[in-house]
Amino acid sequence: IEKKLAILSDSHTGAFAVICGMILMLLNLGLWSELSLAGVEVICFGFLISRCISGWSVAALPCAKESGLAATFQSAAQKRTVKVICMIELIIAGVISCIIQWVGGVLLLLAAIICALYYAYMSKKQFGGITGDLAGWFLQTVECVMAIFVLVGDVVWF
Repeated sequence: IEKKLAILSDSHTGAFAVICGMILMLLNLGLWSELSLAGVEVICFGFLISRCISGWSVAALPCAKESGLAATFQSAAQKRTVKVICMIELIIAGVISCIIQWVGGVLLLLAAIICALYYAYMSKKQFGGITGDLAGWFLQTVECVMAIFVLVGDVVWF
């Protein structure tokens, strides 16, 4: 765990990080270009959902280290209030996305739940908790997976 945390603390960007970043951008561009208008509207609420889950995780999950961005936010947060407000916002965004396009909205929420469960499991198991870097990784991952799920809903049902 210590070695993985040290790697996350390294500020130098490796070649594989740049390559993966470019692949992620191209994948998102391709996904967004294939979505229907209703799918794009649903995905817009996905950004709110991903931030709600990220905020909730900072208040609910343990931090991997005592310093850093996630630890700073966690120490200053009123954890119960943050968790409640993030859940209320998540439910509202989920309901609105289901109203816009019920299949896309349900798939969006399914993707978010799957990614959030994996994020919580992986961060605890491999890093001992969350960090700011892992929170950023989660946001990029969940937004891409949500776009994939909504696109599948667009293609299969509409």
